[in-house]
Amino acid sequence: MRISEPDLILPALFIISENPRIPTGVLIQELNQMLKPTGEDAEILKGRSDTKFSQIVRNLVSHEKLKNLGFATYSRGESRQSGGVFHITEKGQVYLDENIEIVDKLLLHGFPYDSVVETMRKIEVGKSTGKQLELIDENIEIQEGRKRKTQSTTYERSTAVRKAAVEYYRREDGHIVCAICDFNFYEVYGDRGKDFIEIHHETPLYETNGEERTVFLSEAVKNVKPVCSNCHRIIHRKRNEISTISEMKFLFGK
Repeated sequence: MRISEPDLILPALFIISENPRIPTGVLIQELNQMLKPTGEDAEILKGRSDTKFSQIVRNLVSHEKLKNLGFATYSRGESRQSGGVFHITEKGQVYLDENIEIVDKLLLHGFPYDSVVETMRKIEVGKSTGKQLELIDENIEIQEGRKRKTQSTTYERSTAVRKAAVEYYRREDGHIVCAICDFNFYEVYGDRGKDFIEIHHETPLYETNGEERTVFLSEAVKNVKPVCSNCHRIIHRKRNEISTISEMKFLFGK
């Protein structure tokens, strides 16, 4: 799936907000690290050093997309290397703050490129049709370093996925273990560790408002894995280098 300029508005605003006076070249680098484009977007343009993805980022400048929306300004001539720098506006910061959960739960999670682009498109369609998507965070507290205002409905939905996943992955002996290292909290901590586990998913997980809960949960549990706290923290240790379950198993020698 190809990304478009509108798809880049929110991730670009987040990076501009975190890096005041950021040049275009650095913005391209940061967006590449955040989204990790693949497929056609990762292809090098003929006779150029740019990829198709980086060219779309450059179009944010040439087409003045952020400026026309009132979300950011672009001051030319402030950076010798890039020709100018971005500044987020008050309106842009408000828009970013209104959508910060999307940044936290989707853009900073290290999900595969195609699934991020597809989910962002579905979020926008949902806003226009009234069928809004609620992104599920496998463990609300997992992301550190950012203050998050978590609504009670988000917490309840995430908790429901966790409970359903525990039942889905429970072994015949009644216990649940880490899918990476096989750690069993019950064996170490007794009753205090019974059913304790964290839940991780490698593709975006979301629920549409009004969707039948039982059907949603029956599909959601197939897209998550139970992991111990240590493995989960290592998975998420570096924002731009989120590890996969397969990579973690390899590191663990499995």
